[in-house]
Amino acid sequence: MQMKKYLLLSLMAALASAGAWAQASIPYSETFNTRDAFNQFNRVMVAGTRSWSYNASSKLAEYWSTTGQVDQWLISPQVELEAGKTYKLTFKTGLENAASSSNYKDIYVYVGADSTVAAQTKELFHEQIQSALMATKTAYFGVDSDGAYSIGFRIFGQSNYQSLRLDDIAIEESSVIPAKVADLT
Repeated sequence: MQMKKYLLLSLMAALASAGAWAQASIPYSETFNTRDAFNQFNRVMVAGTRSWSYNASSKLAEYWSTTGQVDQWLISPQVELEAGKTYKLTFKTGLENAASSSNYKDIYVYVGADSTVAAQTKELFHEQIQSALMATKTAYFGVDSDGAYSIGFRIFGQSNYQSLRLDDIAIEESSVIPAKVADLT
């Protein structure tokens, strides 16, 4: 019994020192300069034939698949956020090849209180990416309670062999609150 207890405590200490339970703080950024940085993200394949991968030559995350319906997630490590604050999320995304509309991909971004698909409940962003230029995208958001949250990047819909790329994720506290849309029809 003592040996099991010792092994469990040793394992817990090793995981803690390796950062397995560490949570990031604001400001947070990820540039995917290393495969180890990419491997901190949770990859979940709901539908499709491939998962998100690391592009070592371009130093970014990318998703490509065979043709068909896909539902793929790349979920960030947890970041400490506080209720009552506004946060600004930025990231760069673009296509490997935008020569045909069949290469366009839909990206959704969510925030959730865990690094699982089920926890990604608040949609922050959705756009069909139609350009090969890596463009910065922005979403402002808040959370209902203090705690650790993850950002989920989801590719959903029809896909083909051309990749969608993701890089330079950043979250910072924002003092700018965008105005509400008043005349939406």
